[in-house]
Amino acid sequence: MTSSSAPAEPQPSFQNLALHFFNPLLQRDPGTPPTEGDSEARHVLDLFRSSILPVEAARRKQPIMIRSITELKEAGIKVQKAKYSKLLDITYEEKVLKIPPLYIDDYKCTLFRNMVAFEKCHRSCNPDFTTYLFFFDGLINSSKDVGLLHYNEVLQHSLGSNREVAKIVNKICKEIDRDIDESYLYSVVDDANSFCGSFWATRRAALVRHYFSSWVVGISTLGALFALYLTLIQTTTGVAGSLTQLKDNHFGSYLTDSLFLPLFGKPRSGSG
Repeated sequence: MTSSSAPAEPQPSFQNLALHFFNPLLQRDPGTPPTEGDSEARHVLDLFRSSILPVEAARRKQPIMIRSITELKEAGIKVQKAKYSKLLDITYEEKVLKIPPLYIDDYKCTLFRNMVAFEKCHRSCNPDFTTYLFFFDGLINSSKDVGLLHYNEVLQHSLGSNREVAKIVNKICKEIDRDIDESYLYSVVDDANSFCGSFWATRRAALVRHYFSSWVVGISTLGALFALYLTLIQTTTGVAGSLTQLKDNHFGSYLTDSLFLPLFGKPRSGSG
């Protein structure tokens, strides 16, 4: 009599165990499915980096950086939280910029610096994570930019203030050479910046910047437009009434009197 034994469950690989252990450092979005790293990773940093790289990415030259989030929104570009995407999967389509959520804390900044150092030390790997950090460096120029990203659920942090986050993001890329020849975000940056430079986008941005930069300025602008609207109604009503009166009292006679009044000193037609 032979006893049957249940098949042994497959043991997780060392790579999966390492990712599971270090995953809290990344603080992935709860809705994002788990991903696996490269089985041939050369280092724990390489393993962790490979788990967040974009799925498919063509790389080309990107000489300029993305405009700030304030400029993009002024031009009419919407920013949305990308769902079920890897951290570096940023897309732009039909005036909508979709960015996976990023969580920043003190530990995350240390991890980011080490991942950038790894890419700089291993020239054989694509500098995708460095490109990603420079993308955020371009998006964020002030605490206002951090607030806009936070409002759109793209950026969360535990650093105390939006100003502090802006300083840290801009400081991460300080003294780092940006690889402009191998950018996986070249199409996103080019398309977004090209739209911002179009005729209607620049006019919209100027209008928003000067007349709707805050709720106080916006209310003042709407109040001025409403007052102008009421003035136009009053003027139109007065002109319509005057034309009606002139029509009923023979406009021709009024015109004749106006022409001969300087000569004769009194109306010739005897009207009025």
